[in-house]
Amino acid sequence: MREAFAKLTEINQTLGTTMVIVEQKVREVLKISRRAYLLKMGRLTYTGASSQLLQGDRIREIFL
Repeated sequence: MREAFAKLTEINQTLGTTMVIVEQKVREVLKISRRAYLLKMGRLTYTGASSQLLQGDRIREIFL
């Protein structure tokens, strides 16, 4: 898994490619992304800068 995230980060940094990542390991994805859209039960529940989402108490409670 770590290798996959490293490769995604490399692709994004070198090519500037936007990606959609569907993953249950929310913390790991937020660490490598700039912006996130979090779904719960198929509905958009949170959106924003990944760094801010990582720090949010409610986000940690639900997803992390």
